[in-house]
Amino acid sequence: MVTLAIIGIFSASLQFASADISLPPKGVSQELWKAFQEIVIQKIDNADRNLKWSTSPKFYIAGNPTQDDNYTVQVTLNEIRNSCTNITPAITFTELPEGVLLHYIPVSDFKKIIPQIPPDITTSYAWYTYYLNRGLTKWVTVISSEEKDQNYRNYLTQLRILQGMGLIGATTNKNSNLFSRTYPSGSPLLASELDMQIIKLYCSTFIRSWDTAQQSFDAINSAWTKTINTPTNLLSIKVSEYLGQINFKFDFDPSTALENQMTSVEYKISDASGSVVKSGVIDVSPNLFKTYEVIVGGIKDSGRYSIEAWPINSKGGGSVSKASGRQGKSMAPKTTSSTGASDAAAEIIDARKAASDAKDAALSALSEYERYQSDCLEVSFEFNQEIQDLFEATSLSSYCRQLDDEVASLRAKVGALEPVKAKTTDDANTLTDTANLYSEDADAFVAQIQDFTDELRRTEKQITLLAKSLAQLELVETLVIDPWNSLMERLALIPKSSQTTIKKSQNYKSALSYASQVQKITETRDAQLELLALVDSPSQLQPIVSRISGLVVNNAQVTSFKKYLISINKIIPANVCQKGALVVLASKSGKCSNGFEVVPTL
Repeated sequence: MVTLAIIGIFSASLQFASADISLPPKGVSQELWKAFQEIVIQKIDNADRNLKWSTSPKFYIAGNPTQDDNYTVQVTLNEIRNSCTNITPAITFTELPEGVLLHYIPVSDFKKIIPQIPPDITTSYAWYTYYLNRGLTKWVTVISSEEKDQNYRNYLTQLRILQGMGLIGATTNKNSNLFSRTYPSGSPLLASELDMQIIKLYCSTFIRSWDTAQQSFDAINSAWTKTINTPTNLLSIKVSEYLGQINFKFDFDPSTALENQMTSVEYKISDASGSVVKSGVIDVSPNLFKTYEVIVGGIKDSGRYSIEAWPINSKGGGSVSKASGRQGKSMAPKTTSSTGASDAAAEIIDARKAASDAKDAALSALSEYERYQSDCLEVSFEFNQEIQDLFEATSLSSYCRQLDDEVASLRAKVGALEPVKAKTTDDANTLTDTANLYSEDADAFVAQIQDFTDELRRTEKQITLLAKSLAQLELVETLVIDPWNSLMERLALIPKSSQTTIKKSQNYKSALSYASQVQKITETRDAQLELLALVDSPSQLQPIVSRISGLVVNNAQVTSFKKYLISINKIIPANVCQKGALVVLASKSGKCSNGFEVVPTL
């Protein structure tokens, strides 16, 4: 096993490839191949090779990341996952012996995580291990939790995540957002088209862990020398709906496309009546890692437009993939490369409008969350009064507020978006993408609060059972404990000798045993009811309901208890004679001696 370290954005013990392989393999564009080598290929073990993971890496976040740090982690991993199908990264909540570890900690604690760290490091440092012929096995990063500049923290977070994936280098190509060391402004960077191509190529089955650049080159080219049949790969068609326009995007797997030696995509698009409005063949052979798109514009109607598309190789056409859509309400995003200079101003206005619409959609989703949260908070209003009172005796209503901090943070982020200040179309498009991501987050919160409401609504059955059990216990308490307490008050009034005689009787002993049993049951009930006030999750309710409903009293014993009390009460005199602390029984005629006061026991 070999250990290396990276400091800041510079490298130590690591050298990038001394010379790249200029011409790309078939199916990979020149731009992609050059950027791929800059980012992925390093001088390792006396050869230009990659450190690709041989398995899907798990990411573990530790220390004290801010909410924005966590958001940047999620966004960056999502951007990778969207283009990486073979070594897809995932978050883990358990620290594993292998994987990617991001520690947000004070600088003073850096050495606790990475003992080898130089003393002058104050922002970030990374340490990692790899096996020969296997690639990365562990990547450990420290990032200063004391750093105040959130943009810089976002930059460091994205850098370390990409490096942790094995995408260690950088490219000078400014068509890349993630790998050109671009500094984020306000929100995490999103993958550009070139970034997505780089990740797709890196994660493809043709880039094997530990391969040299030449071996990767040969592996890709070898795909074109094998005997094949017609394509078996399906085309994943993603539909984007805009005002007067529908975009059909082909998002096929490049590895499968290479294995099938796919050279083009043929398509036809029909309107609602079945008439073909557009058809053609797209040559994809120059770059199988690119995302290709067909646009139907100038749509006036609200009908559905359908596309059929199929892959083609030298043997013919493959299976048909289908999708459909209708025009939407928001403006279609544009790039500066698709319009002339004379249209630049109008293009920016359209892009800002699209960003503003996306922001409004995010705010609308947050408003919807508020409405559903209100339903959640008032869910007990649907119950009858007895069940509602028991529900309100708990802290279950707080279950509806567990997302408050996250929603408030999201609302602040959405509110901070300022489409009118976007200086370029790309800036506005980035805002649109960010706002759409926020909308997805808000929609997820809506789904969660609806789930919370459903969970609370289902507690009605549990609380109904609880109410029934409590009513039965209350009845027993009325029939047993209250009469018993009255008996004890009567006994306390008669002479001690008489008390002793009664307490030796079998009726008294039987009544005492049953009263004690019921007393213990009521004490258990009361203890559980005290816990009821602490219940703030539906999952905490069932154990209490089960314990209380399990407190069963034999009704036949209640009848016997009544008989015992009647017998005991009969032998307690109606009156006693008292003089100070002295208590004696009255005469048979019911009279007391001089100086004694008649005291009734009833």
